[in-house]
Amino acid sequence: VVELEVKEGTDIRQIAEKFLVNPLIEEYVIE
Repeated sequence: VVELEVKEGTDIRQIAEKFLVNPLIEEYVIE
């Protein structure tokens, strides 16, 4: 399990690319 610290204004997609979890991005999207 990878815990990601998401700050306001952070591009979640950019983080996803770094962690290579693009297929799981939908579950990490924070509205």
